[in-house]
Amino acid sequence: MPQVRTARSLLGLMLCTLLLAACNDTLPKATAITHMRVLGARTAVVGDAGRSTPKPGEKATLSWTMAFPSVEEPASELSSLFISCTAPTRFTGIPTCQEFIDAVQSPAGGASVALPMKGGSCKGFEGKSFIQGTIGESCVKNTPKLTVAIEPDSKVRAKLVMGIICRNGTPFVNPATAGLFGCAPSAGAKASDVETLGVYGTIPIEHSKSDDNQNPDIGLATFIIGSGSGTDLDGVAPWAETKPADVPATDDDCKDAAMQKLLLTLDGEKDTIRVEYPASPRELHQGEAETLEFSVYSTAGALSRRFTLFAPEHPAVDGKVQDELTWQLSKDEKAAVGPNGKLVRFWVTVLDHNGGFDSTMRAACVLR
Repeated sequence: MPQVRTARSLLGLMLCTLLLAACNDTLPKATAITHMRVLGARTAVVGDAGRSTPKPGEKATLSWTMAFPSVEEPASELSSLFISCTAPTRFTGIPTCQEFIDAVQSPAGGASVALPMKGGSCKGFEGKSFIQGTIGESCVKNTPKLTVAIEPDSKVRAKLVMGIICRNGTPFVNPATAGLFGCAPSAGAKASDVETLGVYGTIPIEHSKSDDNQNPDIGLATFIIGSGSGTDLDGVAPWAETKPADVPATDDDCKDAAMQKLLLTLDGEKDTIRVEYPASPRELHQGEAETLEFSVYSTAGALSRRFTLFAPEHPAVDGKVQDELTWQLSKDEKAAVGPNGKLVRFWVTVLDHNGGFDSTMRAACVLR
């Protein structure tokens, strides 16, 4: 796993998989959606969705951004189990609730902390939550989404959320295993049909104004795509956000949607993607503009890089910070495009290194 920069940045940086250390750009196909992936999670204070740092007595909702290689893999097949507790004062290896650490280090030695959900499995408890003191357990169906309450008298710096996301499986917790969580095949599903992702992250708690952090708004970003290097991108219209209703039901039948101008049409040759963001709305921390980190992923083709970083000193052009990357289908991928086209989906995420996160999705139809 990568080193944790700060507790504030851990959740926005990535709710990293416990089984797959997919948190850096050194892994093969870091930008390719070839299996179910968690791209990040947005923390939004209930009643003040722009803020990512809840105060004592408030609640915060975590919404995970999920990506699948095919549109025929819906989030309705997901079940998740999450534990929320006090974040440890020090991270050493796999994150552990501070309550568990305190129990082990108690004078009694080896004392245990009982989890609030009896039996350990979400079977029969879908959509239910259990709370015992500062520890909570939640069984979530469909898109992973969780609301965590911050105790009114809380003095801790952060909440820890850890758990597992199962596709075609029922999550359970097993304290006897190193991974803590597992997924049992759903009724009628084979063990080979089950996909699992272990996740963790922290929710920083706002105890003073200096702790405040706002989520970056990806709706302020502009994404422009144009063909070939050397093309004057200033003449290319912004790439409009894709509406879920415009996405075809299958990956190999997007021609009609493209002809109706519901989707951008591409030919699979090298295209330049320009990312732009207004320079002025960037939040200030200690008088300095926050760093914004954009990542782009796709279900087909290759992107020239994953990260596009806008540091405080990044120069602005016409009031915007901007940079470019490229995308292109391989020769084999182009040859495999059928008469009805090939749907390609792009996810774009942004995090601010202070716990803020946002995401959006674009889609295009590759035609012969």
